Amino acid sequence: MGNVLRKNFSNQQCPLTERDKILIRNSWRMYCERNPDYDVSIFIGMFAKYPEYLQLFPRFRDKELRALRNDAAFRAHACAVGHQLSAIVECIEDDEAFVELIRKNAADHVPRAGVRPANFEGFFAAALEQMVACNRALMTPATVDAWQRLFEIMNTITRNVYEEAAEFSATSQHAPSGDERSSLDPVAAFAEPSKTDAADAAAGSSTAPGQLTTQEATAGPGASEKLAAERRDSDPGT
Repeated sequence: MGNVLRKNFSNQQCPLTERDKILIRNSWRMYCERNPDYDVSIFIGMFAKYPEYLQLFPRFRDKELRALRNDAAFRAHACAVGHQLSAIVECIEDDEAFVELIRKNAADHVPRAGVRPANFEGFFAAALEQMVACNRALMTPATVDAWQRLFEIMNTITRNVYEEAAEFSATSQHAPSGDERSSLDPVAAFAEPSKTDAADAAAGSSTAPGQLTTQEATAGPGASEKLAAERRDSDPGT
């Protein structure tokens, strides 16, 4: 089912109209410009609406809600989430990258204890409430409808990723003992970052300094130096 949904979106069947996309992009940009701490406000609004969600964040769950605005780690986390949402909004003209960003975000959350698709729905609902409350003139009925359709799409893709993860886990657990898949953590394997260049570029992701790529990690002793040399040789800037 997830593959069918992914194919439908990537084949230009995204149900957002061109007018929806314009309304979403323009309202998001204006909302961010007028509210520099929009990301923190969305999270605070979400915790006010769903206090139980705070327990999903081990680094913050023992703090009082009113103290979070002054917590540097909390602000950094909110900023990262805000940038992710901005990247998704900016990619709505590119259906394949749009879908991959949403899938990657969902897959990154699959291994996190207690996080379920319903939590994403709560976050999106809180975000929309914050946008409406900050500028009712900007958030016209047509704009709100467009955002609701966007979040419905994101919720559907997120649920699909979780369903795929559950199916993958069940399949891996029943794999024959001689099957190499049985030695993998099914959730961790499923949640590997997307390899799609467009999605990675839009998300601004890259291999961290000192971090082995999947190819290097599995190539065997002495191979990492060879792979590094090959990358240097193929790099036109060197």
